[in-house]
Amino acid sequence: MTQPTERPHSQAPMRGLVYIAGPYAAPTPEERAENVRRIGVLSRLALGLGLTPVTVHAAIDAGHFGQDSNPVDRKRGLDAACTLAQWVAKSGGDLWVLTRDDGFLSPGCVMETYAFQLTPSPGPVVSRTWAEWCEIIASVRPC
Repeated sequence: MTQPTERPHSQAPMRGLVYIAGPYAAPTPEERAENVRRIGVLSRLALGLGLTPVTVHAAIDAGHFGQDSNPVDRKRGLDAACTLAQWVAKSGGDLWVLTRDDGFLSPGCVMETYAFQLTPSPGPVVSRTWAEWCEIIASVRPC
């Protein structure tokens, strides 16, 4: 795995894309809110590095894909997320993955990562736990 790298703003008319995958579902509303917050922090890191973040967590939280607890809505939402991941890969963008605290991928992250890597010549994949991402964030700017 590689480290996230800064991209100059003047590199291209459109800033490089990065799809940010991470766990959404959680046993409690508080843990789910923390998952969404963490993706927001990674989105701001991406912006600070000159990348355009593509995420679905806030949209899931707002109900844009339906109810995550409904299997039909969840599948439709995951299909949309995987399509976005492939779109970012086709653009030459990166994939950042927030693993669970145990270092493993959530089921949704497995699907998004697989979709990203199925694309011919995808960009780099950076996969870290939250603690590891915090170290990267601290090296760029204070949390």
